[in-house]
Amino acid sequence: MPQLVDHFLGIFAARYKREKGTLSRDAMRRLMAFDWPGNVRQLEHVLLNAWVLSDASELEAGDFDIPDGRSFTPRLEPQPTTDRRARSHADPIEPQPAPAKSSLSQHRQDEREKIVKALQACNWNRVKAAEMTGIPRRTFYRRLKDYGLQ
Repeated sequence: MPQLVDHFLGIFAARYKREKGTLSRDAMRRLMAFDWPGNVRQLEHVLLNAWVLSDASELEAGDFDIPDGRSFTPRLEPQPTTDRRARSHADPIEPQPAPAKSSLSQHRQDEREKIVKALQACNWNRVKAAEMTGIPRRTFYRRLKDYGLQ
């Protein structure tokens, strides 16, 4: 881990023409205690964010945006089922969350409609439509090609 951290800090310093920087002992302990489910790429991303946002030459444990504790493993515990027949009439009915989009094809259809509406509103100016939708321009152009809107 220390060699990887040193390697990435050297790359960042060369790329951004800044001082290489170091890590405090607590920071290194925190990085080593994490399980890194995203492997080396996740470590690189966390290091880069901390390095770019820090004004100090030495990164501290609090500079890193990783969960506290020994590891980050999402808990996939089953949610308790609620049987409406088992409820008493005095219990308030909790609002149900909105159902998620049914499929990728539904998402693509919704995105295509959003792009078409933005293009029509901007008189087919692609730059303005990309800004209006909040989609980066390169991605917007790719979507135009994917959806046959060119």
